[in-house]
Amino acid sequence: VGEGCRDFSASPLSGGGQPTGLGRQVQRKVAAVNRALASSSDLANLLGLDLGASGASTIGWIVDTSIEHDHQRFSGHLKVSLEEVLIALRDDHGLLNDPAQLLGNAKGLGERGESYDLARQVTLYPGGFNFRRFVEVVESEAVWNDCLAIGIPG
Repeated sequence: VGEGCRDFSASPLSGGGQPTGLGRQVQRKVAAVNRALASSSDLANLLGLDLGASGASTIGWIVDTSIEHDHQRFSGHLKVSLEEVLIALRDDHGLLNDPAQLLGNAKGLGERGESYDLARQVTLYPGGFNFRRFVEVVESEAVWNDCLAIGIPG
Protein backbone atom coordinates (compact mmCIF):
# COMPACT_ATOMS: atom_id res chain seq x y z
CA VAL A 1 0.00 0.00 0.00
CA GLY A 2 1.39 3.37 -1.01
CA GLU A 3 2.31 5.98 1.55
CA GLY A 4 -0.71 8.06 2.54
CA CYS A 5 -3.16 5.62 0.97
CA ARG A 6 -5.70 3.71 3.01
CA ASP A 7 -6.11 0.07 2.01
CA PHE A 8 -9.64 -1.31 2.16
CA SER A 9 -8.70 -4.79 0.94
CA ALA A 10 -8.84 -6.44 4.34
CA SER A 11 -11.98 -4.78 5.65
CA PRO A 12 -15.57 -5.24 4.56
CA LEU A 13 -16.86 -2.15 2.84
CA SER A 14 -20.35 -1.26 3.84
CA GLY A 15 -22.16 1.96 4.51
CA GLY A 16 -20.51 5.34 4.40
CA GLY A 17 -20.85 5.41 0.63
CA GLN A 18 -17.58 3.54 0.19
CA PRO A 19 -17.30 1.46 -2.98
CA THR A 20 -17.49 -2.28 -2.55
CA GLY A 21 -15.86 -4.91 -4.71
CA LEU A 22 -13.96 -2.42 -6.88
CA GLY A 23 -10.54 -3.81 -6.05
CA ARG A 24 -11.62 -7.38 -6.67
CA GLN A 25 -13.13 -6.39 -10.03
CA VAL A 26 -9.87 -4.71 -11.08
CA GLN A 27 -7.88 -7.77 -9.88
CA ARG A 28 -9.95 -9.98 -12.21
CA LYS A 29 -9.44 -7.58 -15.12
CA VAL A 30 -5.68 -7.32 -14.58
CA ALA A 31 -5.47 -11.13 -14.48
CA ALA A 32 -7.50 -11.34 -17.71
CA VAL A 33 -5.20 -8.84 -19.46
CA ASN A 34 -2.13 -10.76 -18.27
CA ARG A 35 -3.61 -14.03 -19.56
CA ALA A 36 -4.42 -12.42 -22.91
CA LEU A 37 -0.91 -11.03 -23.21
CA ALA A 38 0.62 -14.40 -22.31
CA SER A 39 -1.54 -16.40 -24.72
CA SER A 40 -1.33 -14.19 -27.79
CA SER A 41 1.20 -11.79 -29.18
CA ASP A 42 -1.56 -10.05 -31.16
CA LEU A 43 -2.68 -7.98 -28.17
CA ALA A 44 0.90 -7.09 -27.29
CA ASN A 45 1.60 -6.05 -30.88
CA LEU A 46 -1.59 -4.00 -31.00
CA LEU A 47 -0.51 -2.19 -27.82
CA GLY A 48 3.09 -1.82 -29.00
CA LEU A 49 4.45 -3.88 -26.11
CA ASP A 50 7.67 -5.85 -26.09
CA LEU A 51 6.78 -8.99 -24.13
CA GLY A 52 10.45 -9.84 -23.72
CA ALA A 53 11.21 -6.55 -21.95
CA SER A 54 12.18 -6.95 -18.33
CA GLY A 55 10.34 -5.02 -15.67
CA ALA A 56 7.07 -4.93 -17.56
CA SER A 57 4.01 -5.17 -15.35
CA THR A 58 0.28 -4.59 -15.55
CA ILE A 59 -1.14 -1.90 -13.29
CA GLY A 60 -4.81 -1.71 -12.45
CA TRP A 61 -6.28 1.53 -11.17
CA ILE A 62 -9.84 2.35 -10.25
CA VAL A 63 -10.60 5.52 -12.23
CA ASP A 64 -13.87 7.24 -11.38
CA THR A 65 -15.52 10.57 -12.12
CA SER A 66 -15.82 11.19 -8.38
CA ILE A 67 -12.95 12.52 -6.28
CA GLU A 68 -14.39 10.72 -3.24
CA HIS A 69 -11.96 8.14 -1.82
CA ASP A 70 -9.14 9.36 -4.07
CA HIS A 71 -5.78 7.77 -3.35
CA GLN A 72 -7.28 5.07 -1.20
CA ARG A 73 -6.61 1.46 -2.10
CA PHE A 74 -9.18 -1.24 -2.61
CA SER A 75 -7.76 -4.78 -2.65
CA GLY A 76 -4.40 -3.18 -3.36
CA HIS A 77 -5.60 -1.08 -6.31
CA LEU A 78 -5.37 2.70 -6.23
CA LYS A 79 -8.56 4.71 -6.75
CA VAL A 80 -8.04 8.01 -8.59
CA SER A 81 -10.35 10.52 -10.23
CA LEU A 82 -10.69 10.77 -13.99
CA GLU A 83 -9.98 14.49 -13.59
CA GLU A 84 -6.55 13.75 -12.11
CA VAL A 85 -5.72 11.25 -14.86
CA LEU A 86 -6.69 13.74 -17.58
CA ILE A 87 -4.72 16.58 -15.98
CA ALA A 88 -1.68 14.27 -15.70
CA LEU A 89 -2.01 13.09 -19.31
CA ARG A 90 -2.35 16.66 -20.61
CA ASP A 91 0.33 17.91 -18.21
CA ASP A 92 -2.01 20.73 -17.19
CA HIS A 93 -1.31 20.87 -13.45
CA GLY A 94 0.39 24.26 -13.81
CA LEU A 95 -2.99 25.74 -14.74
CA LEU A 96 -4.37 24.82 -11.30
CA ASN A 97 -2.03 27.15 -9.45
CA ASP A 98 -3.40 30.53 -10.52
CA PRO A 99 -7.18 30.38 -10.80
CA ALA A 100 -7.72 34.12 -10.15
CA GLN A 101 -5.75 35.06 -13.25
CA LEU A 102 -7.28 32.34 -15.40
CA LEU A 103 -10.74 33.54 -14.47
CA GLY A 104 -9.82 37.13 -15.18
CA ASN A 105 -10.33 38.44 -11.65
CA ALA A 106 -6.85 39.82 -11.05
CA LYS A 107 -5.32 41.13 -14.28
CA GLY A 108 -6.11 42.39 -17.74
CA LEU A 109 -6.36 40.17 -20.79
CA GLY A 110 -2.72 40.67 -21.95
CA GLU A 111 -1.28 39.85 -18.54
CA ARG A 112 -3.55 36.83 -18.23
CA GLY A 113 -2.04 35.44 -21.44
CA GLU A 114 1.46 35.75 -20.00
CA SER A 115 0.36 33.97 -16.81
CA TYR A 116 -1.16 31.17 -18.89
CA ASP A 117 2.10 30.77 -20.83
CA LEU A 118 4.09 30.57 -17.58
CA ALA A 119 1.68 27.97 -16.17
CA ARG A 120 2.12 25.88 -19.31
CA GLN A 121 5.91 25.89 -18.79
CA VAL A 122 5.55 24.05 -15.45
CA THR A 123 5.70 20.36 -16.31
CA LEU A 124 5.16 17.08 -14.54
CA TYR A 125 7.47 15.48 -17.13
CA PRO A 126 10.77 17.43 -17.21
CA GLY A 127 12.43 14.60 -19.16
CA GLY A 128 9.48 14.26 -21.53
CA PHE A 129 6.35 12.16 -21.16
CA ASN A 130 6.75 8.44 -20.54
CA PHE A 131 4.57 5.80 -18.97
CA ARG A 132 6.73 5.18 -15.90
CA ARG A 133 6.71 8.88 -15.01
CA PHE A 134 2.95 9.06 -15.66
CA VAL A 135 2.38 6.26 -13.13
CA GLU A 136 4.68 8.02 -10.65
CA VAL A 137 2.84 11.35 -11.15
CA VAL A 138 -0.57 9.80 -10.49
CA GLU A 139 0.47 7.56 -7.61
CA SER A 140 2.38 10.34 -5.84
CA GLU A 141 -0.48 12.87 -6.28
CA ALA A 142 1.95 15.21 -8.06
CA VAL A 143 -0.96 16.83 -9.92
CA TRP A 144 -2.23 18.25 -6.62
CA ASN A 145 1.00 18.71 -4.66
CA ASP A 146 1.69 22.32 -5.70
CA CYS A 147 -1.97 23.22 -5.17
CA LEU A 148 -1.94 21.83 -1.65
CA ALA A 149 1.32 23.58 -0.82
CA ILE A 150 -0.12 27.01 -1.62
CA GLY A 151 -3.53 26.37 -0.10
CA ILE A 152 -5.65 25.81 -3.20
CA PRO A 153 -8.13 23.00 -2.50
CA GLY A 154 -7.08 19.95 -4.51
